[in-house]
Amino acid sequence: MKKAVTYTIKIERADGVPGVVDFKLEGNPTIPAPAADSFKGVELSVNIKYEPYTIGDSRSVIKLTCPEGLEYNCLLFGRSSAP
Repeated sequence: MKKAVTYTIKIERADGVPGVVDFKLEGNPTIPAPAADSFKGVELSVNIKYEPYTIGDSRSVIKLTCPEGLEYNCLLFGRSSAP
């Protein structure tokens, strides 16, 4: 955006079913983004920890939303195996 915004970060299961999520957001659930000078935008980073509860594959979606109506989604994929 051409103005600074603050995104709210939320991690949900990819299947949409309520329950345990294997990915945890580290830090504040909001992130400020400065105004972008071009269409390339600005780069932001978010720290996420993978803590699986079961063995196998897990999928979640991280969603960044702002009051201006923008929403960014990214698929998170993790695989765990027995020691």
